[in-house]
Amino acid sequence: MKEKKEKKRSYGKGRIYRRGKTWSISYCQDGVEQRESSKSTAYAVALDLLRKRLGEQEAGTLISKEARKLTVREALALLVGDYERRGCRSLRALKGHVATWDVAMGDLEVAKLDFPLLDAQARDWLNEGGASAATINRRMASLRKAVRLAIRHKLAATRLEVPHLDERAPRDGFLTPADFSALASHLPDDGLRLFVRFLYATGMRVGEARQLEWRDVDGTVLRIRGATTKNGAARTLPIAGVVAEILAEARQRRCLQCLTIFHRKRGPIGLFRKTWAAATKAAGHEGLLVHDLRRSAVRNLIRSGVPERIAMGVTGHKTRAVFDRYNIVSAADLDAGLQTLGAYLASASKTPTVELLPPHDSHKVCESGADVAASR
Repeated sequence: MKEKKEKKRSYGKGRIYRRGKTWSISYCQDGVEQRESSKSTAYAVALDLLRKRLGEQEAGTLISKEARKLTVREALALLVGDYERRGCRSLRALKGHVATWDVAMGDLEVAKLDFPLLDAQARDWLNEGGASAATINRRMASLRKAVRLAIRHKLAATRLEVPHLDERAPRDGFLTPADFSALASHLPDDGLRLFVRFLYATGMRVGEARQLEWRDVDGTVLRIRGATTKNGAARTLPIAGVVAEILAEARQRRCLQCLTIFHRKRGPIGLFRKTWAAATKAAGHEGLLVHDLRRSAVRNLIRSGVPERIAMGVTGHKTRAVFDRYNIVSAADLDAGLQTLGAYLASASKTPTVELLPPHDSHKVCESGADVAASR
């Protein structure tokens, strides 16, 4: 069989040539000739590759030959560097995801990633690795962000589609005021109990409340610095009601050697997992999280009649979607709602909005109707 000869192509359309037994392509990128092997002995394969590269060049998605060798490890390192430069608070969590990806497919080229491969990896983590669906989704999101960043740096060509697993419903843990009082009695009165009371009253995140300092008290408001918040936005909290009571007690307990408002043993509030676990178990609420106090605060604010917009300002929620997830509807709420509905229906049925005709005998009506018909 006669070998296929190299065809001459018009200027600017690249060329196909043979090196040994395989066909290679050549095209110009930014004034520099780029050569690439098709890794095939078939001319048609090389032609398809050249058309693909020229199409990418025309669409502005063409990346260099070196960039096509970008690995998952290198792409994620690019993302870590971006997080470090921007001072993202989730850097620590990202590094945990990066370490997991490094073990799973760190040496794999980004160009070889596809949905079936990632879906298989997600199922493996779920079934064999014991990871939760939420954790796997966060890992996939990190990889997707890394690839998007690589695209902006001209190191990748196409966006990555990643699987998304169904996550379990949000937690419904919360404490009524009576339950909280019982729980608080099991916490040590060394500053921790007061700190937890503040969390329950305001719904503030632990990390934010832990960093509150006396310099943040400005007259009748408490200023939460943006540097301490999760979303980086500063906000103010009026010092009134239960907040005023807690801060007054904190001032009486103030430690001059400690800058923070809340402290234990002359130092800032640290981790208290063991103490919390013991207290929740003793109070009959084993498994309750400290973060559930934030959810409880949302319920309390809404049920006490505080408008939702104001309640969001107190707790620091920026979006209604997340706020609504925290506003748990319990069985008692549903029962109270039905009781209210029953009372409304009972009262409304006694006052008709139209004048009713007096009751009459349907039999006589029929007879009178028959008489009228007979007279006709």
